[in-house]
Amino acid sequence: MSHRRGRVQIVSPEDELDNLQQLSDIQPAATTTPSSSDPSDASDPSVVGSSSSKKRTRGPTRNLDLLSMKPEEKKTTRFNTRGQVVYDGKGERLSSYMGTLVRSQHNVPIQVQDWNHVSEDVKEKIWALVLEKYELEETCKSYILQCCGNLFRSYRNKMKAKYYIPYNTDEERLCHRPPHLSDDDWRWLIHFWGTPEAKDISEKNKANRAKQVIKHTSGSKSYAQIRYEQQLLSQPEGTSSSTSASSGASTYVDEIYTQVMGPERHGRVRGYGFGPTPSLIFGSTSRRRSKAILSTQLENAQEMLIAAEQKFTTATEELSHVKETFEERLIEVQRKTREEVKVEFEEKMKEMQAQMQAQIQEQMMQMMQQFQQK
Repeated sequence: MSHRRGRVQIVSPEDELDNLQQLSDIQPAATTTPSSSDPSDASDPSVVGSSSSKKRTRGPTRNLDLLSMKPEEKKTTRFNTRGQVVYDGKGERLSSYMGTLVRSQHNVPIQVQDWNHVSEDVKEKIWALVLEKYELEETCKSYILQCCGNLFRSYRNKMKAKYYIPYNTDEERLCHRPPHLSDDDWRWLIHFWGTPEAKDISEKNKANRAKQVIKHTSGSKSYAQIRYEQQLLSQPEGTSSSTSASSGASTYVDEIYTQVMGPERHGRVRGYGFGPTPSLIFGSTSRRRSKAILSTQLENAQEMLIAAEQKFTTATEELSHVKETFEERLIEVQRKTREEVKVEFEEKMKEMQAQMQAQIQEQMMQMMQQFQQK
């Protein structure tokens, strides 16, 4: 049963489970599939052909555990410092649940050009459905909806690669309708993908994709999760995984990576996965330019400081030499002064002695004269 809340239709877990049951049957037809208006006919073995000749595959994730949760139950999710979802262990992934939501035509209409053309009401509905199963802050809304848009694009791209590109004519494509789509939706997609605008966008995307030389090879595990697990392994036990003590080392490693692999292209940063942009990792263009200017100024200041230190060292050595020379000269002057004073003192003493002797002799003469007169 479905409940309506304003303009947004909220699909109950029971309806969602029925809808996702159809998604598990997404397989390429062995022969041809009738273009019946009932999508369920496409999975009828009597129409499609013998299923014993085909390998049974896993099919898309349906998140049955999440859909069977009680209304009051909610799961918690961890986010890293860049706003990406990470997990401490195995368990239900938020991204897989969002994938089931955007693949359901009950939630997101298939007849739209891309995620940007999905109405705000539908996006609010998706956000509300996510909040029914996960405890999230309002600040996570933008990232969650971006992830939903990425999953919606991937979902349609896989349909195109599986049911549209392998066939040369629209008649053949109509005969190989995806089991979970109605005739009307499939005709709309075939017409849309055949328009010049869609073909032009597709060619541009192919050219951009061809420039990607580093492929993601870790399956469903994101780069953010790999970084998080490596951080848990490298950090000492008992320390918080959210600490930023190694941010300087991480920045240094990123700089080395850029020197080896070349600068980043517009919009994304290699090795960080979906979400982080160059402005988030390295700062905005103006900030990076200011940082480069400040870095150059700092290098110049450091060079000037080194030159000033060298001049100071040279001046100190010269001053020390001058001091030594001055002390030597001072000692010499003091020595010469002492000798000159000594000579002068001796000369004074001799002069005084001569004067005293002259005075004594004069007095003696006077005394002798006086004695003779008597």
